[in-house]
Amino acid sequence: MLKRYQLICILLLLIGANQLSAQQFLKADSLLGVARDYLSRSMPDNAVPILLSIIENNRENRDVVDCANINLAEAYREKQEYSKGVELIRHILGEKDLSDKNRAFAWNRLAALYNEWGDEKLNGHDSTVKYSLLCIDISVANSFTEYLAASQNELGYVYTRDKEFDKALGFYRNSYLNFFKVGLIPNAMNVGYNISGAYLSMGDPKKALEVVDSALMLSSEDQYKNMYMRLYLRKSDIYEYLRDFANAYWYQKKAREMQEGFFKDRIELQINEMSAKYDLQLKEQKIAEIRHANEIQRQQKIYLSIIVVILLLVLLVILVNFRLKKKIRFQKEEMIRQENLQLKNVLEFKNKELEYKNQELIKATSNIIAFNDVLLNLKTAVEYQQNETAISIIRNNLNFDNTWEKFRLNFEQIHPDFFLKLRNRFSMLSENDQKLCAFLYLGLKTIEISELMCISDVSVSKSRNRLRKKLELERGADIGEFLRSLC
Repeated sequence: MLKRYQLICILLLLIGANQLSAQQFLKADSLLGVARDYLSRSMPDNAVPILLSIIENNRENRDVVDCANINLAEAYREKQEYSKGVELIRHILGEKDLSDKNRAFAWNRLAALYNEWGDEKLNGHDSTVKYSLLCIDISVANSFTEYLAASQNELGYVYTRDKEFDKALGFYRNSYLNFFKVGLIPNAMNVGYNISGAYLSMGDPKKALEVVDSALMLSSEDQYKNMYMRLYLRKSDIYEYLRDFANAYWYQKKAREMQEGFFKDRIELQINEMSAKYDLQLKEQKIAEIRHANEIQRQQKIYLSIIVVILLLVLLVILVNFRLKKKIRFQKEEMIRQENLQLKNVLEFKNKELEYKNQELIKATSNIIAFNDVLLNLKTAVEYQQNETAISIIRNNLNFDNTWEKFRLNFEQIHPDFFLKLRNRFSMLSENDQKLCAFLYLGLKTIEISELMCISDVSVSKSRNRLRKKLELERGADIGEFLRSLC
């Protein structure tokens, strides 16, 4: 049965040879194909920078970026950085616009990560089965043969570990045929390695050896060294199981020599990459320092420019404020000058009006005096003729009290507060003293006052002296000037 299975595989290989060469050509022409080829050779350190470059330079092509990220998670798996791979795959599966093909690919790689991680807390067994079945469903619906084969291989590995060998071999065989169908030879060789392990666990070393030999026929040692190394180790285990220690030793030695060379190449590559990264880091550090210095200079220039602008604005504000204050001060001074001028004009007008009214009052007073003189002369003449009727009429017209009241009314119209201020300041002044003060305020002479008050000049002088004492003025002081300064 196994030989028939091998013949079918070889036939499928011959049929798909042309497809394989065409696919390899396309891979060589594609960066993504080159990266996947490195991963198939277990060379993740070579694949990672290519994948990062694809992700960086194809941001507008969502499918390409997603596929590159899933392959990057596969690189993490090969480097045994499982947590990083799981986190990246989960992030990709969270995208709403993820294509069915990339979703199938992501589920398959997530199952592989859980299958190898071995963390019991994560329940890796159930997760591997879950995501493998999800991948199988979507792959069958969309004819994604590669991902279908990969998920079948994962399930075969799970069931081998669970000692359910019939289920395991069924998934392995389907996986082997599907990988062969799409020309993925290293993947088919890997499935052959897993099938041989299952047969060995079942205690059938001969079938295990046949499967390994069949897998070794699929390619050359130079092309897939890592896969050949694993198959040689498997043959060593089989021969050890068969107690053929000579062959077991030979294949073990062969495998270890390949492993030593393989890891030597990887170590040299990693050293060279690390050296290149170190040199690049030094250059980037120098560039960063130069950029930082330039940035500081640029910021200093900007700050200096801002400070200069602020100072200019402050100076401009001060200048504008100074000119504005000067203008306001000038306007205030002009307004005060105009108000003073207006007040001066009003005061001059009032003074002229007051002077005019004083003159009118003095004129009226003079007329009264003149009228009284006439009446006195008439009285003298009439008394000589002894005309009592005329004398009575003249005596009535010479009534000083009546004349004073009229004078007082006219005087208070011109000087309304004179008598009030006088009484408040000098409450001891009599009515005659107030009359005398009014006449002296107007600047009337002694003879004019004597005629108005109908007393002699001597009486006026005596009354003036008594008034000076009441006003507490020195002898010889001008009472009229004092009253005008007071009121």
